[in-house]
Order: sequence, then structure tokens, then C-alpha cells
Amino acid sequence: MKPFDLTPDPKVLIALTHTPLKPLDALSELIDNAIDSFTLARNAGKEVEHPLIIINLPSGSELKQGSGVLRVRDNGIGMNPDMAEKALKAGFSGNNPFDSLGLFGMGLNIATGKLAKQTSLITARKEDSNAINVVIDLPKIQESRSFAVTPEEVDKPQDFEHGSLIEISGWWPEGNPNYGFIKKLVSYGKPLVRKEIGRRYATILRQKKIRIVIDGEQCVPFEHC
Repeated sequence: MKPFDLTPDPKVLIALTHTPLKPLDALSELIDNAIDSFTLARNAGKEVEHPLIIINLPSGSELKQGSGVLRVRDNGIGMNPDMAEKALKAGFSGNNPFDSLGLFGMGLNIATGKLAKQTSLITARKEDSNAINVVIDLPKIQESRSFAVTPEEVDKPQDFEHGSLIEISGWWPEGNPNYGFIKKLVSYGKPLVRKEIGRRYATILRQKKIRIVIDGEQCVPFEHC
């Protein structure tokens, strides 16, 4: 008797995006992943001298037109193809007592999938001549009933020597359970988003270990009483 193949239907990945989550928590998940990339660099003996996370939110007018991109970029050491594959694989866990990379696991899949239909990961190491770009298109994955995606080599983005860039786009349409999720995040307003991120990551920001910049303005650490 041949073994059972229990690979889940791609619909499972869509179902995961319906997990209850607040918009700021989804953004924090992406920030956590970037922070973990700096931890990975330090554990690998390649500590980043000036760790930086740059976030660009789409505008309200762009959302009304069904356009715009949410970008989260870090200047970590970047990933090779094997690491990038594991980073995007739902359910993979590479955590052990010696390293940590938040991208490994369900958090990235849920956070990005709630925000939009399509996620692009561009990553490169300092020694790489080109970057790796892999696109996860949830409707296409469901339609093809296959989790296989093909990465491609692309030119490194401008001023992008090493690190990772996540681009999220293709907002869910009306009628989908995640419709309006990105709109709610943007509706908070950039000053409030910066303030909340400054509160959540106050210790890291205060110690000046990492800078987080949202649409050109740096997040200020919240001063607790």
C-alpha cells in the first residue's frame, strides 16, 4: 500500500488569512521579521552596523483606486535561495536555541495574506551580484492547486546592497473576509501608526539598536512612566 500524501490543499493557505488579527499586529509581524534578521546576522558573526527598517504605507487615495504597495525593507544580511524558500514556506520552523528568524513560520503568511493577495520578497546578500525575487500570488496558487513558485534573479534595487524587501499589493476585493483590512491600517493615519510602533518597540528604539522609519519619519520611542 502506497503512503498517503497529506500535502494540504492550497485553500488552506487562503483559510489561514482569515485568522483574526488586528492591522497594527500584522504590521508588527513584518517588523518582527526584520528585527529577527538582525539577530540572525549577529549570531552569524555579521552584525549590521546601523540596523534600519524602512516602511512605506499606501495612501488612502491609492486604496480608493485599488492601487498602492505596502513596503517593509531592512538592511540585514539578506538570504540565499534556500533560506528564502524556508522563509516563505507555511509552517516551516527553523528556530532553535542558537538562532531566530521570525520569517520561519506562519506569521508571515497570515500577516501578508490578510493585507493583500500578492506578496513579493526581494532579498540579496552583500556578495551577491543580483537579488532573488519570489512572488506569492494567493489566488493563482489556489487556482493552480500547487504551492510551487519560481524565483527569479533580478537587479538589486537602488541603494540596496544587502537585506530584504517585502512588497504587498493587490488588495482584497469587496466580499472577501479580508476586504478593508489594509484600509483600516491606513485610516489610523501615519502619525498614529508611528506613535504605536514607537510604543511597541520602545526598548529597542531607545537603546538605538534599530531605527524604524515610516514614510520618511523616524519612530520615536514611547517614554513609559
